[in-house]
Amino acid sequence: MKDMKESIGINHQVYEETVEKLNILVKETEDTSATTEELSATIKQVAASINEISITVEESTAVTNNIAEKNINMTDAIVNINDIMERNKIISDRLENIVAQVKF
Repeated sequence: MKDMKESIGINHQVYEETVEKLNILVKETEDTSATTEELSATIKQVAASINEISITVEESTAVTNNIAEKNINMTDAIVNINDIMERNKIISDRLENIVAQVKF
Protein backbone atom coordinates (compact mmCIF):
# COMPACT_ATOMS: atom_id res chain seq x y z
CA MET A 1 0.00 0.00 0.00
CA LYS A 2 2.86 2.31 0.84
CA ASP A 3 4.37 1.69 -2.60
CA MET A 4 1.07 2.60 -4.22
CA LYS A 5 0.81 5.86 -2.24
CA GLU A 6 4.38 6.73 -3.17
CA SER A 7 3.67 5.86 -6.80
CA ILE A 8 0.55 8.03 -6.79
CA GLY A 9 2.53 10.83 -5.14
CA ILE A 10 5.25 10.60 -7.80
CA ASN A 11 2.67 10.47 -10.59
CA HIS A 12 0.92 13.52 -9.13
CA GLN A 13 4.25 15.34 -8.93
CA VAL A 14 5.04 14.42 -12.54
CA TYR A 15 1.56 15.59 -13.50
CA GLU A 16 2.03 18.93 -11.74
CA GLU A 17 5.47 19.44 -13.34
CA THR A 18 4.04 18.58 -16.77
CA VAL A 19 1.16 21.04 -16.32
CA GLU A 20 3.62 23.72 -15.22
CA LYS A 21 5.82 23.09 -18.26
CA LEU A 22 2.80 23.13 -20.56
CA ASN A 23 1.68 26.45 -19.07
CA ILE A 24 5.15 27.87 -19.71
CA LEU A 25 5.04 26.53 -23.27
CA VAL A 26 1.59 28.10 -23.85
CA LYS A 27 2.86 31.45 -22.52
CA GLU A 28 5.94 31.32 -24.75
CA THR A 29 3.75 30.41 -27.73
CA GLU A 30 1.47 33.38 -27.00
CA ASP A 31 4.51 35.68 -26.70
CA THR A 32 5.89 34.33 -29.98
CA SER A 33 2.52 34.83 -31.66
CA ALA A 34 2.34 38.45 -30.47
CA THR A 35 5.89 39.07 -31.65
CA THR A 36 5.10 37.51 -35.02
CA GLU A 37 2.05 39.77 -35.39
CA GLU A 38 4.17 42.84 -34.55
CA LEU A 39 6.80 41.74 -37.06
CA SER A 40 4.14 41.21 -39.71
CA ALA A 41 2.72 44.70 -39.09
CA THR A 42 6.22 46.20 -39.30
CA ILE A 43 6.91 44.37 -42.56
CA LYS A 44 3.64 45.72 -43.99
CA GLN A 45 4.64 49.25 -42.95
CA VAL A 46 8.07 48.86 -44.57
CA ALA A 47 6.45 47.54 -47.76
CA ALA A 48 4.05 50.50 -47.83
CA SER A 49 6.96 52.91 -47.32
CA ILE A 50 8.93 51.28 -50.13
CA ASN A 51 5.86 51.53 -52.36
CA GLU A 52 5.54 55.25 -51.55
CA ILE A 53 9.23 55.79 -52.33
CA SER A 54 8.78 53.95 -55.62
CA ILE A 55 5.83 56.18 -56.53
CA THR A 56 7.83 59.29 -55.64
CA VAL A 57 10.77 58.13 -57.76
CA GLU A 58 8.43 57.46 -60.69
CA GLU A 59 6.90 60.93 -60.31
CA SER A 60 10.36 62.51 -60.07
CA THR A 61 11.44 60.65 -63.19
CA ALA A 62 8.40 61.93 -65.07
CA VAL A 63 9.11 65.49 -63.94
CA THR A 64 12.77 65.15 -64.91
CA ASN A 65 11.80 63.85 -68.35
CA ASN A 66 9.39 66.75 -68.74
CA ILE A 67 12.13 69.25 -67.83
CA ALA A 68 14.50 67.57 -70.29
CA GLU A 69 11.89 67.81 -73.06
CA LYS A 70 11.34 71.50 -72.28
CA ASN A 71 15.11 72.08 -72.38
CA ILE A 72 15.28 70.38 -75.78
CA ASN A 73 12.38 72.53 -77.02
CA MET A 74 14.10 75.66 -75.70
CA THR A 75 17.37 74.66 -77.39
CA ASP A 76 15.50 74.09 -80.65
CA ALA A 77 13.89 77.54 -80.32
CA ILE A 78 17.31 79.13 -79.70
CA VAL A 79 18.71 77.38 -82.77
CA ASN A 80 15.75 78.65 -84.81
CA ILE A 81 16.28 82.20 -83.49
CA ASN A 82 19.97 81.92 -84.36
CA ASP A 83 19.07 80.80 -87.91
CA ILE A 84 16.67 83.73 -88.29
CA MET A 85 19.35 86.12 -87.00
CA GLU A 86 21.82 84.74 -89.55
CA ARG A 87 19.29 85.22 -92.36
CA ASN A 88 18.54 88.73 -91.10
CA LYS A 89 22.26 89.50 -91.17
CA ILE A 90 22.51 88.27 -94.76
CA ILE A 91 19.46 90.35 -95.73
CA SER A 92 20.88 93.33 -93.85
CA ASP A 93 24.20 92.97 -95.69
CA ARG A 94 22.35 92.83 -99.04
CA LEU A 95 20.33 95.90 -98.15
CA GLU A 96 23.50 97.70 -97.11
CA ASN A 97 25.05 96.88 -100.52
CA ILE A 98 21.92 98.06 -102.32
CA VAL A 99 21.85 101.31 -100.32
CA ALA A 100 25.57 101.81 -100.97
CA GLN A 101 25.00 101.41 -104.73
CA VAL A 102 22.09 103.84 -104.70
CA LYS A 103 24.17 106.55 -102.94
CA PHE A 104 26.88 106.57 -105.62
